[in-house]
Amino acid sequence: MANVKQIFESIDNAKVNYIMSAFPYNGRTVEQWNEVTEMRGELRQYVADGTLAAQLLESDAHLSVKQLWVIAYALEKSAEYCSKVDEINAVANAKRAASKAKVKANKEASNDVLAEVKAAGKLLKDYYAWLKASNYKREFFSKKYSKESVNAFLTK
Repeated sequence: MANVKQIFESIDNAKVNYIMSAFPYNGRTVEQWNEVTEMRGELRQYVADGTLAAQLLESDAHLSVKQLWVIAYALEKSAEYCSKVDEINAVANAKRAASKAKVKANKEASNDVLAEVKAAGKLLKDYYAWLKASNYKREFFSKKYSKESVNAFLTK
């Protein structure tokens, strides 16, 4: 079951707290206003009537961090909302694990390419720094190094 911190992060990340009082200013659009109102209404269905959290969600005011925590504690009492947060977190964790596995596979596949840099007597930290500043910077972040980038580095 989701804990209070996970619930707080879910409502904080859900843009529940656009600066409601500054709607006509700061480039807020009617669509954003409607989106925030809809999100607050969705959260409202999980909170008991007559509570402080219900009053906060029904208001149009900007919510402070303390008020978001009040809402999070109220939402923790709803098993339905907790299961929803658990599902969202499970999907996010699966995506994160898949991304880490992909980066790890890219690293393992690039070991022979990095061995060429080491064999040439160059330091990998220099190669990584060069990658970040070159047209091959994508390789640094994906950890999928190519022979082309190594050759360019060695001939620079």
